[in-house]
Amino acid sequence: MSRTADSSLSNRILDAAYDLLHAKGIEAVTLREVAAKAKTTTPTVYARFETKERLLMDVADRLRNELVAEVKQQPTLLKAAKRYLEFAMERPQDYKLTFELRWPAMFTPGPGVTWSRERFAELYGGKPDDYAQAVDCLWMELHGGADFVLKAPTRDIATGLFDSCLRSCAVIIENARLFANKKPR
Repeated sequence: MSRTADSSLSNRILDAAYDLLHAKGIEAVTLREVAAKAKTTTPTVYARFETKERLLMDVADRLRNELVAEVKQQPTLLKAAKRYLEFAMERPQDYKLTFELRWPAMFTPGPGVTWSRERFAELYGGKPDDYAQAVDCLWMELHGGADFVLKAPTRDIATGLFDSCLRSCAVIIENARLFANKKPR
């Protein structure tokens, strides 16, 4: 009798790694623990993900995709910016994991960047690529703002930083045409 591949196994492994990351932190997670939690074998985990780093990057990619999906559901760029900050506040561990593990991936335009450029082009005309620098500025403001919000010593300070970041994002969005087709000096 031939064996059938378990189509849900990769997702079970990713779920197990995610749960262990939350419970123990990056350094404490081993592929052996992930395999046990996913009810599979360590060689099976290696066969699908090759290394612990690859597994962790796939977990981070999954989280990043969730964030991008939530942002892209928003009707405006400012509401998308607000949702980005809310995600960071609601799921600080997930937000940190996403950017700690996949930092180099931030420098390759993904679906969130493409979506943002397209929204700017719809708002102000031109081609989506005309707004590459505006999107970079918006992303830098959001990422820096989220980092400050997450490190705020009190909820009141976090709320003030959240509001300030959104006001800065509104200025970037309203003035995106200033960045169109411009190269930094």
